[in-house]
Parts: sequence; C-alpha cells; structure tokens
Amino acid sequence: SALLEALCMVAQELASSNVAFVAIKGPLQQRLFHGGFFQRPAADLDLLVRPQHYEQAKRGLVHAGYRSTTPSVWWRGVLGEEHLRHRAPPYIAVDLHHRVHQPGTPAPLDGEILFENIVEVDVRGAKIPTLNASGGLLLCTISIAKALYNREPAAAYLCDLYAGLM
Repeated sequence: SALLEALCMVAQELASSNVAFVAIKGPLQQRLFHGGFFQRPAADLDLLVRPQHYEQAKRGLVHAGYRSTTPSVWWRGVLGEEHLRHRAPPYIAVDLHHRVHQPGTPAPLDGEILFENIVEVDVRGAKIPTLNASGGLLLCTISIAKALYNREPAAAYLCDLYAGLM
C-alpha cells in the first residue's frame, strides 16, 4: 500500500515536471498478470523514462524528497539505473531506469518499444502508465535470464511469465 501511495505522489511530481514515464515490474505488473496488486511482496518502485528525460526525472524525484543511494557510476552509466530512497518514512525506494539492461543479460534492441502500447492502471483514482502484457513479458524474460545467469531464484518470474502468457 505504501508503494502505491508513493507511486501516485511520484507520478504527480513527474507529470508536473513534464516527464513521461512508465511504471515497470512490481505491483502494477502483478495487477495486470494476476488481477491484484498484492500477489507477492514488492520492495521498490521501478520507473522507466527515456534517456533524454533521465536527469529531469531525477531532479523531480529529488524535489519530491528522494536522494540517490547509487555510488556506482557503472549502475548509472552502463545499466542505466539509479536507486533513490525517500528521506522520510516510509523509506520508499525508487529505481529510476533509462534502460532495462541487467547484468548478464542482453537489453532489448530498441528500448523505445517499451513506451509503445502502454496501458494505464487506476491506482486510487490516478491513472498510472505501465507496460502492456507484451512489454511485461519481455521484462519477465530478462529477469529470468538474469536470475539464471547469477544463480538466483527465478520461480516468481516464471510464475509471472506463465500468468502473462495465459
């Protein structure tokens, strides 16, 4: 619930900064694949912005009370992801992406495809853009490949893949 509340606030901040974003993974993907926001725990919010809007989006998040917790240039530059944490309770984490590359996995050839055919999910009256089923399935396969490459658990991603295909 705290993640969904924070998502609504962040969406409002990014809209006021004129930054288009897509919420990826997490509670909204669970809503699309499983019919509810709370199929399994989510630890953070993942937001995808276009590379040219990345710095503007980061400034908007800082304005909303978030601070960077990513000391590594490799995460920001190579993977295209920065971790931000809210400065006050609840200490919500937002992973701001301008790419969806993961260690040990290839990135989509054209990241712009994730901004096509998005769907809006109603979260407490706010319409939040998220990936459609095909975009969500693409991220599921990337997460599965990352988990297998890193010898990490992958069953949750496989369940999402199955539900998304059904």
